[in-house]
Amino acid sequence: PGNDTYHVACYHRSLEPMMSFGRALTARGIADPRSDSIRAAAAEDGSLSMPDTPAAFHSLTGPVALWNPTAGTFEGASRLHTIYMPWATEETTGLSTNPAMSGQPWLMYPGNYRAHVMIVPGGGA
Repeated sequence: PGNDTYHVACYHRSLEPMMSFGRALTARGIADPRSDSIRAAAAEDGSLSMPDTPAAFHSLTGPVALWNPTAGTFEGASRLHTIYMPWATEETTGLSTNPAMSGQPWLMYPGNYRAHVMIVPGGGA
């Protein structure tokens, strides 16, 4: 409330430990890159539960002014679709790590606890 940006995210329940941990760090005033380092250490030592199988994440983001409550639409919002695959690499997936392949899925943060396949309509990062 009171923010000019609208953001909604929907994700598989297996991602909730990572997401809630991130929200808790933010609430404590801990921001990136420190919060990412803390989550990475927790994922690596096993104290942060990560999905064992691919897990979907979808979001819509844009200026609140784009929301039309009468029509129930959010025209022109940026859509993002990802599939989290912790620790995945180019070698284990066969996916490129190059975001410049317009409209093609690509692997972001390969080998990392938050490795995920990016599926961005129109391509790019």
